[in-house]
Amino acid sequence: MLKLLGVSIGRRHESGTTWYLQGNSGGLLLDAGANATQEIEDVGLIFVSHAHVDHVGALIDLVERFPRARRVASVQTLRSLEAVLVNELKMRGGKIGRAHAIVDTFEPKKFHAPFVHDEFELTLLPAGHVPGSSMLLVERKAPAHRLLYTGDWSPFQMPGIEPVFWPGDVDTLILESALAAHHELDGYSFEEAIQTLGSLSGALILASPVGEARLVWESLKGRDGFCVHENLRSFLPEADFGLTHDCVRTLEQGGVVLAAGKELDFNTPSRALVQSIIGDATKSVRIVNGVKSRSLGDQFLHAGNRAKVQGLGRRRVQASILELTLHAPPVHLMRAVEDLAPSRVVLTHQDEKVLHAFKRKLGKHLEGKANPEIIVPSKAYIDLERLPA
Repeated sequence: MLKLLGVSIGRRHESGTTWYLQGNSGGLLLDAGANATQEIEDVGLIFVSHAHVDHVGALIDLVERFPRARRVASVQTLRSLEAVLVNELKMRGGKIGRAHAIVDTFEPKKFHAPFVHDEFELTLLPAGHVPGSSMLLVERKAPAHRLLYTGDWSPFQMPGIEPVFWPGDVDTLILESALAAHHELDGYSFEEAIQTLGSLSGALILASPVGEARLVWESLKGRDGFCVHENLRSFLPEADFGLTHDCVRTLEQGGVVLAAGKELDFNTPSRALVQSIIGDATKSVRIVNGVKSRSLGDQFLHAGNRAKVQGLGRRRVQASILELTLHAPPVHLMRAVEDLAPSRVVLTHQDEKVLHAFKRKLGKHLEGKANPEIIVPSKAYIDLERLPA
């Protein structure tokens, strides 16, 4: 027996990612972004691909539900996981000490180092998405089957991030397709985006500090007039940090400030930094990354409105989007399917309507080259031992 269930499947696939792979001797959870509402059998292992909340947002609940399950992640992922869980527990009003207790139960794994769990041989492979992000290669000998779960992945070479590694042909490919509808990014150049970083001044506000913080820091850390705000301490422990007044001074001198957007608020200790940004119309704010962060620009405008109430005068922020694409655009998704030659492709991590549209494009692209079964998952199990239609 070998079957696959998309635990997070619903009308919108991108809200959280969890997959359940059931074999003869037990089951594996691939990521922990969504809690399992379906009836699933015993879980013997939980794999975390990286520490973004849509992949670990339900980890606290799943650990409680399956307390005896092994937990594995890459060494680098575990370095950032605790900070993400602390934030999750704060929002829930829970004890933040639990975050360390949960991370401490994980087995840190290195890339390209196979290990055995029940009937499976498992190998973490670099996904190229953020530092430590991992794909999971699942191999079974009898009957033979090779499954690759990509998690979030990127085809681009990025500073401080090990590039994606493909393991050769697989039988089943679970393909993260977050940018399946963004064909405008097919010609995207990450090198040009990095060059743009080097010429910026003003405030860089991170929508998600996991991954993006290190990426920007690696690109700018040798530059004069660069201040990393202390609210990134959990994500960049080796950086030299500035307090709010240090970062305000950097902005006043025409430098660059890097800060986490979720921690910046007009009524917190970061108030002076927000004031500095909104109090001078010549200062620019760039929100990193654009696809998920347009609301942050609105937050600064709202901060300007509050400033007016407090007698500071209303200011209009020059907010723009800086796109550092950490996912694979459609042309690279199609190329991955060609390179891995799977018998079955399971599309995930996007809206159901988008995935069906991409399924049609992918099928047309593969005409005359390959003929895999392409699946947009439903709430039913996928029988992986069944010959593809």
